[in-house]
Amino acid sequence: MKRALLLFISGLLLAACAPTGAQGGSIRVEDAWSRPAAAGANGAVYFTLRSGGAADRLVAASSDVARAVELHQTTIEGGVARMAKVPSIDVPAGGSVELKPGSYHVMLIGLNRELRNGDKFSLSLSFQSGATSTVQVEVRGNAPASTHGGH
Repeated sequence: MKRALLLFISGLLLAACAPTGAQGGSIRVEDAWSRPAAAGANGAVYFTLRSGGAADRLVAASSDVARAVELHQTTIEGGVARMAKVPSIDVPAGGSVELKPGSYHVMLIGLNRELRNGDKFSLSLSFQSGATSTVQVEVRGNAPASTHGGH
């Protein structure tokens, strides 16, 4: 009985010492951030997804700060930046994918409130594997020039 209790406590201590960043199965979410944006406008969230094992796919995101949340990708076609909704974002086995301005991002459509420097809000992510992660997004940087969240 004492041994089982000792093993249980050891497991709790190991879990408490785990690396920082949100865990979703074998996917870590690192450095989630957003730029400031006005209430009613659109915004974008950026972060890195890092696989500690098997490949997975980000398939959905949600947050109470916006009317709708979608996965998007910005591409350059004929010298013009175009943004489009994507069904998912692949995370390679043992690799990473960076969601950043001018590339993949999570689009916040119709912000329910202003996002100001220093604010934090929750973003929930769902993966094809069934794993989920809820991360804290930090608002930082300069206000975007447009209502599209500066992507």
